[in-house]
Amino acid sequence: MTPDEALDRLHRAGGSVGDVVAGGAWIISGANGENQIRAVGRTQAEAWRLACEQAAAVGMLAPSRPGDDDHEHARDPRRFPLP
Repeated sequence: MTPDEALDRLHRAGGSVGDVVAGGAWIISGANGENQIRAVGRTQAEAWRLACEQAAAVGMLAPSRPGDDDHEHARDPRRFPLP
């Protein structure tokens, strides 16, 4: 999943989210009113993946769209849990 796809999925679920790089780490933070996520990764892609895993765990992640990079992996909950 690309960072753009992750952002799209979080926005479609009604969340407000953004990223920043600080001290060599990428930080993703967001909320949807009742839930908050915060993920830190060594790369932008890793941070967005971790943020989406957190969002899925609390039900604030929209399903992937056909053609997304992770679409094939979405069926394997060990790889990328979906709500």
